[in-house]
Amino acid sequence: MAVFKVISVPQKYADEDAYADLIHYCIRPMKTPGNFIDGFGVLPQLAAEQMQIVSHAYRQDHGIRLRHWIISFEKGEIRDAWHANQFAQQACWFYAERYQILYSVHEDAQNIHIHFVMNMISFQDGTRYTGKKKDYYDFLRYLNDIAALFGTYVYPVKDNPE
Repeated sequence: MAVFKVISVPQKYADEDAYADLIHYCIRPMKTPGNFIDGFGVLPQLAAEQMQIVSHAYRQDHGIRLRHWIISFEKGEIRDAWHANQFAQQACWFYAERYQILYSVHEDAQNIHIHFVMNMISFQDGTRYTGKKKDYYDFLRYLNDIAALFGTYVYPVKDNPE
């Protein structure tokens, strides 16, 4: 079973450096030796700046700026980082028509896991992602449809902010 967790750090994800700090962490070479990093609506190496530009353009450069989630696979659950990359690409399509998203496959731990960073501001019209429960459960169902293709399923867990 793959674990799906939305990371909630409101005070950190609302500051001016939120995009740069989290994206820098996600794309660190020591965590991504296979370089399975990509984005929708952004170029990975420019993602922080491009997300910031969208926020500024719509005068939405305040409040929580990004949504961060992780999908973590048990050891042996997914064949390799390449397959995790395929999973990540498909997962992004749920939001890619409206929001900029960066993902990276981390291979530095026992369990391959994927980090996703989504700009909370829509590049289409500047509206802020609302994060309603219906959207969460629709996305979870979507993830499970993808997971079934890989012979697994996704189980949500709550974030335990420190």
